[in-house]
Amino acid sequence: MFHTYTSIAKFEVKVIAALSAASCDEQETVVFEIEVSQVEGEIQGIASVCPLVEEIQYFFNSDQPFSKVIWEVDGGVISDFNETEGWVKVNWGESKADAWVKAIPYTLQGCPSDEVVLPVVINQVIEPLIPEGEVTICFDPTIIWTYKVPISSPGRAYQWFVDGGVFVGDSRLDSVRVQWTLSGGVGKLWYRESSLVDELCAGDSPILEVTINSVFEASVGTVNAVRCFGEASGSIELNVSGGLPPYRFEWLHDSTLGSSSAGQLKAGLYSVKVIDAFGCE
Repeated sequence: MFHTYTSIAKFEVKVIAALSAASCDEQETVVFEIEVSQVEGEIQGIASVCPLVEEIQYFFNSDQPFSKVIWEVDGGVISDFNETEGWVKVNWGESKADAWVKAIPYTLQGCPSDEVVLPVVINQVIEPLIPEGEVTICFDPTIIWTYKVPISSPGRAYQWFVDGGVFVGDSRLDSVRVQWTLSGGVGKLWYRESSLVDELCAGDSPILEVTINSVFEASVGTVNAVRCFGEASGSIELNVSGGLPPYRFEWLHDSTLGSSSAGQLKAGLYSVKVIDAFGCE
């Protein structure tokens, strides 16, 4: 008999067989388990390509093992592939707004899984993705932040631009290091992506806006010393400026104390952490 499984799960199968071809009086029951599974994943590769000049490689990424991947394309020609490793190279053709590359992964048992499709736009104007990296930061000019192109290609050139900061190192790679110099405002970062075989095929990414907290400072304002030996009569008052109020105070000697001042102190050393509403310390 044949049966088609329509869901992903484990199934118990029971087979009742006659021990004799001439009679069903003696029977044997065999029970076994079948697990129905499929491979899920995604296609990694650039989805905005230049017409007629670019060969782009795509990969099938999955956390699950697979035996092979069958590839199909619309709008281009497959120039090379490796089914067991799960990659394909495509020479893209004429301009086309609804091209695609399709992957059909197979399980280790040889069963095909649901197809995965990556829509591709073939156009002379590249549409890069927005840069990846931190978008809310505390102002600290000593910290260097790294940003990158989400999906890069060896056949592409990159040029970065920044407003509110400076680059540390080369700004013509698929990732950059930025030192934000703006205190209390919004920095901006974007890049221009172009084809190495056709410089006229290019485009600018969306602008990544980075919210930068203002300078946040805390200092000791007033200190009242202990009046007599052994007494708990001292006090400390802090001065806090910048950042984003309200502030949170974490005194090491008293975790329940949440104010900018501490009283009834004995002689000794005291430590406090000040955190603003932005999360900066």
